[in-house]
Amino acid sequence: MHGNASALAEHRGLLLPSRGIIACRRLPLPRTDAIIFDMDGVLVSSKKAAASALFLVARQEGVKVDAGRIGNALEKGNSAASIVACLMPHLCMNPGELDRVARAYTNASVENGMIEKTVIAHQLPRLAGKYRLAIATNRTEGAALGILDRLGIADFFMSVVTLADAPPKPNPHMVLLALLALGTTTAATVFVGDKPSDRKAGNAAGIRTIMVDGNEGAEGCRAFLREFGN
Repeated sequence: MHGNASALAEHRGLLLPSRGIIACRRLPLPRTDAIIFDMDGVLVSSKKAAASALFLVARQEGVKVDAGRIGNALEKGNSAASIVACLMPHLCMNPGELDRVARAYTNASVENGMIEKTVIAHQLPRLAGKYRLAIATNRTEGAALGILDRLGIADFFMSVVTLADAPPKPNPHMVLLALLALGTTTAATVFVGDKPSDRKAGNAAGIRTIMVDGNEGAEGCRAFLREFGN
């Protein structure tokens, strides 16, 4: 390459060593001003609580289930209603009954005392001192705020967007509402999730998305901790 070609290469971030080998220059990531978190599997480890609650409501409804069916429902569902529908599809024919059982499941999962903070949640005091923080969760407003209060982390967030505000993810509306509340830009914001629906929502919102698994401890959150950890 010579002349204009070399200038163009430099403009595009390419280095041109004397031997003619083209190497990509590592450009820094845009500065992050804000972080939007999903809740379950990111800030709270709720897998055991959810499984226990599903077993309970299934037994109350006279439905026989096993660990495999419970795990499948938790993996595929994006909200309490969709999780219950995966486990008890006959309820889809009666929206009122589906809502009743979903509420029973939500209440049981919140009240059984098995929800715990993840390694990311333990870093919130430090993170809140550096970034604007928000939550975009497929939980109901009452359940989300109740868990945050119980774990003592509610005050770290400028906004908590729930099913009371927008359709569940993967619809990006929930994430965009959180972004609006934070008063920042997509380029300066990171979204942290744990399910494919989170990735889809973040991508659709145009926000860089980091995937973690808070149920697996520090190892499951390595992608986030590598950039935002101590």
